[in-house]
Amino acid sequence: MSEAPLRTEVLIAGAGLTGMTLAATLASAGIDCRIADPAARSSRRDARTTAITCGSRRLYEAIGVWRAVRARAQPIRRIRVAESDVPLYLHFESDDLGEGPVGHIVSNDDLSGALGSRLGRLGVATDAHAVESFEEQPGWVRTRLSDDSVIDSRILVGADGRASPVRKLAGIGQRTRAYGQTAMVCTVRHTEPHQDTAVERFFPAGPFAVLPLRGRRSAVVWTEPRSAAQQLMRLPPADFQTELEARFDGMFGTPTVEGAPTAFPLSLVLARRHTRGRVVLVGDAAHALHPIAGQGFNLGLRGVALLAELAADHMRLGLEPGDPNVLAEFADRRRIDTASLVAVTDGVNRLFSNGLPGLGVVRALGLGMVNAIPPVKQALMRQAMGIASGIGAPLPRLIRGEPL
Repeated sequence: MSEAPLRTEVLIAGAGLTGMTLAATLASAGIDCRIADPAARSSRRDARTTAITCGSRRLYEAIGVWRAVRARAQPIRRIRVAESDVPLYLHFESDDLGEGPVGHIVSNDDLSGALGSRLGRLGVATDAHAVESFEEQPGWVRTRLSDDSVIDSRILVGADGRASPVRKLAGIGQRTRAYGQTAMVCTVRHTEPHQDTAVERFFPAGPFAVLPLRGRRSAVVWTEPRSAAQQLMRLPPADFQTELEARFDGMFGTPTVEGAPTAFPLSLVLARRHTRGRVVLVGDAAHALHPIAGQGFNLGLRGVALLAELAADHMRLGLEPGDPNVLAEFADRRRIDTASLVAVTDGVNRLFSNGLPGLGVVRALGLGMVNAIPPVKQALMRQAMGIASGIGAPLPRLIRGEPL
């Protein structure tokens, strides 16, 4: 006789940062959930960093995670956006809005460790097995894992990355577009302090972002056309260092590359829908964006906050979290938020990664004009901080700093 299926309100496929954050958010609201991911067995370190906006920080504060990473997180108090060598620029100061830092740069290892500890305290179980199949039944979705165990849940969430197996199992299509660009990522140590400043410089080949880390160190995301990036990655370390110094152009003194740079091709991946039946997609499973402005992960966290909010509100009314009205509202609001941010990131990349004669001066003049108009500048700053009101719908309460 086979064992009776385990039961939970929400089964989350994916133990990455998005999946763990969703589990901690749901469990903090008293909603039973569990995680399934074969990678949960892995103890491999993740040396990458993640940009956390002001709005996302509020979510982590609300679920009891932020205090565990705050001491090691690097605040971003200033942002400077410039057009390559033109002296006009757009400069943000966090003090102008009085909402605290624009954002923080956190170590993925630190954030994952803090989330894991919080999930342990909340009693959230993790199955170190993959989702193999699922079928919907009246009121439930029955999921079979790779060890043949079965879990019944009200909702199955795909938080399993841009190649999302859950998205494929659900028959949800995707739109994919390659940018023809490659992002090279490295950490540098520099001789002058960064003063908590993030810099985005736009070149015809692509954006060059410098994000502050603790001490006199920064993370660099350097975007070039694919062929140019391949040539740069094949350079001897000393020659790569020389090319990097040319891009820095004296910013923060002399940079020195720490370790070997890594590279990954850039593409846009959008799920054609955020839900199907009782299946819900969040994070990169729903949308994987260009890294320009560092908003992709934070977009996913708005989805996490919204799903937890709608589920908690309906359960207080005696309804179950997979109610069709819950998932329909989630899908509508996520579609609007995602489309808005995709339009911005895609449009900015197209506008600034463009070498048409004279266009660079026009772009620089535009940045200078925005810098000189406080209301417009503050509106853009609120967008960068992840605290601007959504189009057609309010931000989730946790992102606004309000309790569930």
